[in-house]
Amino acid sequence: MNKSAWRRVAELADLQNNQPVVIKVDDHEIFLLRQDNDVVAVGNECPHHGAPLNEGFITDHELVCPWHNARFDLQHGQPISPPALDGLPVYETRVDKGAVFIRAKKEPAISKPEGPEPRVILIVGAGAAAQSAAETFRRQGFAGKIQMLTREKDLPYDRTLLSKPYLSGQKTDENMLLRSQEFYEDLEIEVMTGCMVHEIDISKRKAYAGQGESFIYTQCLLATGGIPRKPGIPGEDLNNVVTLRSWDDGRKIRSALKKVKQVLIVGAGFIGLEAAASLRDAGVRVHLVAPEKVFLAPVFGEAVGKYLLSQHESRGVRFHLGHTVKEYHGDKMGYVREAELSDGTLLPVELVIEGLGIDPAVDYLKGTGLLENGEVLVDGRLQTHHPEIFAAGDIARIPDPVTGEPHRFEHWVEAQRQGKHAALSMLGAEDNYNEVPFFWTRQYGQSLKYIGNAPQFDRTAVLGDIRKGEFLIGYYSGGRLSAAASIGMDAELFEVEKHLKRSDGLSAARLESGDLQ
Repeated sequence: MNKSAWRRVAELADLQNNQPVVIKVDDHEIFLLRQDNDVVAVGNECPHHGAPLNEGFITDHELVCPWHNARFDLQHGQPISPPALDGLPVYETRVDKGAVFIRAKKEPAISKPEGPEPRVILIVGAGAAAQSAAETFRRQGFAGKIQMLTREKDLPYDRTLLSKPYLSGQKTDENMLLRSQEFYEDLEIEVMTGCMVHEIDISKRKAYAGQGESFIYTQCLLATGGIPRKPGIPGEDLNNVVTLRSWDDGRKIRSALKKVKQVLIVGAGFIGLEAAASLRDAGVRVHLVAPEKVFLAPVFGEAVGKYLLSQHESRGVRFHLGHTVKEYHGDKMGYVREAELSDGTLLPVELVIEGLGIDPAVDYLKGTGLLENGEVLVDGRLQTHHPEIFAAGDIARIPDPVTGEPHRFEHWVEAQRQGKHAALSMLGAEDNYNEVPFFWTRQYGQSLKYIGNAPQFDRTAVLGDIRKGEFLIGYYSGGRLSAAASIGMDAELFEVEKHLKRSDGLSAARLESGDLQ
């Protein structure tokens, strides 16, 4: 679209107030929204995974993606909340004699600000929280030195793809990076891969890594994520017994799948179930072992757990619930060939994926006084009790914005949001973190979305039909709504999110009746 040319695209009288309309100009879909006598025009495709934004939601001058809750400034297109990293194309608009005209507007690129800045920001880690923080520093005008240290060999990548389209082969290595090497070079963000920090000296404001490397900082963000739990099963050191946490893990599994026809998954959490779905989509036979009779019941309740079980069973996943793996047996070459279960069952396998959750990666913080029960306790600004040190993501235990009770989340969007907030706090913002947690799991083309925080609940309320896979379920504790989950009822879930943000006590009876306004 010619950036200097005005294009007539609609008649103002044909646009209803606050009702989005999508138009197509030179193969670009544009989101038009009338607000009284003005019109807003932005790109209609979410830059995260391409969701059509006209199917999303509008609130408080924000445009919310219908798939993964990315939020954008409706007037300026700028990203307000992850998982989207980029903003939307924005178009100038004018109304002349009842006709609506638009023209493309040049988008400001992120760049390293100029000017003297003596501060050095050190980010330990390169996952969701770390990446989000690094970009936020530059977007907010920080001109100083930024160093990001990661124990992995790769630049920051989208970990959410590993157990989903990457494993099934729908995504390739080219799709994995969040940003290119050139992006970091242009912004002068120094990403040091293969650099594992083993000690932080708080008194000297220095981090030690590798073979004697040291890094001095003015402020430090700890965002080292988690490490996969290893259950200690005899034989788990055999070849082809792997975890799925890193991109390198994903590469190993994809390479093994070239010769493998049957896989054993140990664990029925999100990673295990997503991996099972992806492998079945790729035509691989899957057995899954887990100690619980109904998986994910502590998170979603038994009814949702049984629904997910039915979806997997209908697609051929063989479950061994109520059991554990007693031992792995290997061949003379050191490859796993058989798994012995707790009931004596012997399963022939060619590849084992252990998905038993993670522990916070915090060994390097021993002796610093920053740890409490293996987690880093922070305040509402994501600041530790050492003023120059902040933490975000899987290792951080933060105050719940509603109850004030500390909690820790192991989800991608939450880590991204915390990373952004930590960066703002490090630059002087005083606001406390107040995002309502959100995560999703996608299995067999269905997205199950969850908003809120309900570590325990004593009642559920359901709108729709769980057995048919179209429902909204609310989780209550002591009569208070704490969280909700949904498949196929995104608009209703969005309304519930408003109640969670306001803490106004949407009753179970109202939720079940569909009275969500």
